[in-house]
Amino acid sequence: MIRAQGISPGGAAPALLLTGGSGQLGTDLREALAPLGVVHAPPTASLDLARPETVRAAVASLRPRVIVTAGAYTAVDAAEHDVARCMAINADACGVLGEAAAGIGARVVHFSTDYVFDGEGDRPWREDDRTGPRQVYGRSKLAGERALLDACPDAMILRTSWLYGRSGRNFVRAILRRAHAGQPLRVVADQTGAPTWTRPLAAATARIVAALASGDSAPGGIYHVSAAGATTWYDFAAEIVRLWEARAEIGAVPLTAITSAELAAPAARPRYSVLDGARAEATFGVRLADWREQIGEFARTAPPRFYLDD
Repeated sequence: MIRAQGISPGGAAPALLLTGGSGQLGTDLREALAPLGVVHAPPTASLDLARPETVRAAVASLRPRVIVTAGAYTAVDAAEHDVARCMAINADACGVLGEAAAGIGARVVHFSTDYVFDGEGDRPWREDDRTGPRQVYGRSKLAGERALLDACPDAMILRTSWLYGRSGRNFVRAILRRAHAGQPLRVVADQTGAPTWTRPLAAATARIVAALASGDSAPGGIYHVSAAGATTWYDFAAEIVRLWEARAEIGAVPLTAITSAELAAPAARPRYSVLDGARAEATFGVRLADWREQIGEFARTAPPRFYLDD
């Protein structure tokens, strides 16, 4: 077994518990965490975040040294009409998991979102900036942060933004599917953020988990970990189309800039949600590449027509 920095080759491999292991981020986390120890990623039937008793049972049975929580309710628009389930998974489960982790002395690494902010700023958001989510999803994630830290003060919360990867539902796959079908693209141009590839985010998380698994006493709390730089959804779409045109997988398609008001999505999105990652860099040496570099590498390494897979 390959040993990660900070874990002694002579010691026993630590047990790690991963929720949401079959999801978009969880898939990359399973690979990134594998060299660190035994990764347990129970299916929903065994660990259902909407059922507190399964969370407590899994933690008590596996007794992991570190718990990484990638499982979440992420259907932002559906959450506006599915409030109870969204809150149960994103908020209540965090409190239960935090209590269970504290009971066995486990560290927790939990993922949160840029949606905890109202999006009305004009500089990258810092961890101590005032929150103000404008939709059910954001309120549920903020409640989850608070519940987890109340129960387990040394937990680490990694806020990130605009995730995409090879699997799951995400913006990159949606753009490429439409472009491959020759459908015109109408994309919001008045929201600014940092598109973040799940693979480097998972690698950064593994570095943090390695430190915790080896007994590092890094302080708990909130850290921002997302791609460097900033762009709009429209400009991100234009870069995606350019890269995959160069791969000769799609042809030229009409791309039109629209406003958030024209999109008329059920849930409000932050206008500006770039995150300041200085604290994570200072504490763990973690800094993700610029969003343009990330999508360029993603395009170079993605399998042909991966976006057409179900």
